Amino acid sequence: MYLKKKLETIFHRLIRKTGYDLVKCKYSKHEQEIEQLLISHQFTCVLDIGANEGQYAKEIRIGGYKNRIISFEPIAEPFAKLRQKSANDASWDVYNIAMGDTNGKAEINIAGNSVSSSLLDINKTHTDAAPDSKYIGKQAIEIRTLDSIFNELKVKDQKIFMKVDTQGFEKNVLLGAKSVLKSISAIQLEMSVQPLYTGEDLYFQLSDYLYKEGFRLIKIVRGITKSNGELLQFDGVFLRG
Repeated sequence: MYLKKKLETIFHRLIRKTGYDLVKCKYSKHEQEIEQLLISHQFTCVLDIGANEGQYAKEIRIGGYKNRIISFEPIAEPFAKLRQKSANDASWDVYNIAMGDTNGKAEINIAGNSVSSSLLDINKTHTDAAPDSKYIGKQAIEIRTLDSIFNELKVKDQKIFMKVDTQGFEKNVLLGAKSVLKSISAIQLEMSVQPLYTGEDLYFQLSDYLYKEGFRLIKIVRGITKSNGELLQFDGVFLRG
């Protein structure tokens, strides 16, 4: 063990002399499988709904996905970081709007960790499992339906993979895409096992809706758990057909 550590130290020093460094990769098996899915099924466009600072888009780029990405993030601060990250990527477009089932203005709740921000009220189950998810403020945002902006996106002839991570607002996003859902080939949807946001649909309701729309579940990605190991939230990946 000592010799291994010694060799690792020497190797790190040699690498640093070139101006680079090595860091431990946090890229998970599940993330790799999503990228493999995107590439093997030859998806040409990813709709990244609920993009936050662009973490998901960066991950699929690292994984080898080179085609178009369209990210949507309504909150000003994470959107500024999202826009900066996408600036040098000609195939990555960003929109400072939320997706939902109506067009207009809304007020979103800002969470301390940013990623748990939602248009819905957060429940104690969530904040107990992730204390930094507590709301610290509100912000006025623009909200649109996917139906209303689909033509503007110019994705009609694309093979589309839609990722929806909107903190309990997923069903609203789907309802706002009724007319264009037939143009979506696959959906990655964040789903709660227990109510984390007031009024959200749970996993079985969302799954039932998508099955009726012609999708089938092909993958589950584990998400938030309680300290006792109980699963609170996961991502389901649904493929049409």
